[in-house]
Amino acid sequence: MYKKQEKSFSSINNLEKMIQTSVEPASQRQIPVQLLDVVRYIEKNTDKKITIDELSALTCWKREHFSRVFKSFYNQTIYQYILYVKIENIKKEILNKDIDFASLYKKYGFESYSNFYNAFKKQTMYSPNKYRFYFKKYISEEELTR
Repeated sequence: MYKKQEKSFSSINNLEKMIQTSVEPASQRQIPVQLLDVVRYIEKNTDKKITIDELSALTCWKREHFSRVFKSFYNQTIYQYILYVKIENIKKEILNKDIDFASLYKKYGFESYSNFYNAFKKQTMYSPNKYRFYFKKYISEEELTR
């Protein structure tokens, strides 16, 4: 009985060593080219409604595999990343122009103003109007035109 128990411990130790050597932290792994292409596509098409099926087709991976791989490298779901990129672009537009928020939420594909407002506030901790008010005065005219 002692030999069986010792053998199982050694196989567990071997398994742990194998796992430790095969799994690298996401920061040390090289991001696949397919994911970089997807990220570029998302950044260029934030004004469109983007689906996982559309993005997984770009990589030629199955939808589930694409979702898992994306999350393993970016530590967030694809929808979280798309929303993040959209809000970042909206933040720039809010500071660069005196633009109406109603046109912004439609431009970036939000279902309603309340969805846009809640997503913006969750990511920035400010309402769109307060964000514009607080941050526009801290940014010089040169930075706004870039």
